[in-house]
Amino acid sequence: MNHKARQTIEEYNMLRPGDRVVVGVSGGADSVALLCFLEGLAHKMGLSLSVCHMNHSLRGEESDRDQSFVEALCKAKNISCKVKKLNIAEMALKSGLSIEESARRERYLFFEEVALPIGAKIATAHTLSDSIETMLLNLLRGTGLAGLCGIPPVRGSVIRPLIRCSREEIEAYCRRERLDYVTDSTNLENDYTRNQLRHQVIPVFKEMNPSFETVAGRAIDLLSADRVLLEEMTSASLNKIKKGQALERDGFLQLDRALQKRVLALFLEGEGYSRDNKRIEDMLKFARQGSGGVPLAADAAFSCDSETLYIKKAHRSQPFFEQEVLLEKVFFEKVTYECPIICGKTVVLTVTGYEYFEKTANLEKNQFKNCLDYDRIDEIVRIRQRQEGDCLSLPDRKLTKLVRKLFNEAKLPIEERARRLLLADSGGVLWVEGFGTDLRCQVTKETRRILSIRVLEDF
Repeated sequence: MNHKARQTIEEYNMLRPGDRVVVGVSGGADSVALLCFLEGLAHKMGLSLSVCHMNHSLRGEESDRDQSFVEALCKAKNISCKVKKLNIAEMALKSGLSIEESARRERYLFFEEVALPIGAKIATAHTLSDSIETMLLNLLRGTGLAGLCGIPPVRGSVIRPLIRCSREEIEAYCRRERLDYVTDSTNLENDYTRNQLRHQVIPVFKEMNPSFETVAGRAIDLLSADRVLLEEMTSASLNKIKKGQALERDGFLQLDRALQKRVLALFLEGEGYSRDNKRIEDMLKFARQGSGGVPLAADAAFSCDSETLYIKKAHRSQPFFEQEVLLEKVFFEKVTYECPIICGKTVVLTVTGYEYFEKTANLEKNQFKNCLDYDRIDEIVRIRQRQEGDCLSLPDRKLTKLVRKLFNEAKLPIEERARRLLLADSGGVLWVEGFGTDLRCQVTKETRRILSIRVLEDF
C-alpha cells in the first residue's frame, strides 16, 4: 500500500513539501490507514496535518462511537481534530436529496470550510475498490465515458492518495501496522446498491478473474486518459466554430458525431444551462436538419437555421433599468444614499467606518454578505439589472460563476430574475441581490470603511 500511495502522489503531483493537509477521517480502516500513511510522510515532507470528522447522526450510538474514536486517535497522535455533527436524515428530507447525496454534500462543504481559510489540500480515503464500485454503479444507471472513469485521483483541492490501493491491501496494511479502526455496520448490509455490488457482484467477478480489481483499475486509467484527450478536443472544436454567442453550422456538421454531442454540451454549460442527454439528442437532430428548436428555460431556447446554431432569448417583460450613484470618497462616520429603482424596490446604501459598523450592527454569521469594502470600489457605481456575461466570484466557494448560472441553480422564476438587483462599477459586478458580495470587494481584516446594502420592497 505504501508504495502504491507514494507512486500516486508523485504521478498526480498531489503534495509538495510544506503543504497543509486536512484529512477526512471516518474511523474506518481506509481513513485510519490514510492518516497513518500521511503521518509518516509528514516527517519527510514537512507536511502540516489536521483532521476533520463528520458525525452524520445516522446510526445513533454507533455514530457517536465513531466520533469518540477519531477524537481519541487524534489526541493520541497530537493532531488537531475538528468535528461537525448534523442530522443528515432530516436535512435530506428537507432538500429532497437522497441521504447518501446529502451526506456527501455536507461532508465536502465541511472539509472546504476548514481547508480553504488555511490554504490546505483535502485528503480523502477513497480506494481502488470504491472507484470500481462507482464505475459499476454508473454503468447500472446508464452512463457515458465520464461515469466509467470512477473516482478521480484529484479534483480541485481534493486528493486521494489511496485510489490505486484495493480494500484488501489497506486492511492488510492495518494488520501489519497494528492499527485499530471501527466498522460501519451499514457497510455489512445489502440494503444499498453499492453494498450489493460489494458483497454479491464483485466477488463473482473475482471468482472469474482473481485479478479483477487490477484489470478494472487499468481500464479506469485508460478511459480517464481518453476522457482528458476528448475534453481537450471538444474545447478546441468549440472555440474553432464559435462566433460570438453562436456556432457556425457548417463547421459543426464537419465534426465527428461524438464531438458534436460534446460540443453542444460544452456550449450549453458555458451559457449556464444543464446538459442532459435527451436535450443534447434533440439539439443534434435539429442542428442536422437546419431548423427547429429546443426549450432551455422559460425565456430561452436553442434554435438553428441553415447557417447558425444559437440560443434565442425571449424579450424582457421588465424594462431594463440602470441607475448611477456617485459615492463621496471622503470619510464620514455614517452617510446614507437612498435610491428608488423602477422595478419596485428601493436600495439603501450606507457608508460607515468599520468600528462604527461593528458597534451598531446586529452581528451574525452572514453579517458581511451584503457589505463591501468601500475603499476597493469606484466612486461611481451602478444599480442595474443583470446583463449577459455578468459574473460573480463567491468568497465562500472560491470560484467564479455566471450570474445567469447562479439564477438557474437557485431556480429563480423568470420574472424574479428580471427584478434582481446588481451593484457594479467599471471593474464588473460587486454584489448580487440574494447571493452576496464579490471576492474583489469582500470585507477583510484590513477593511476600514464599509458600504452596506439594504433592499426595500415598495408596496
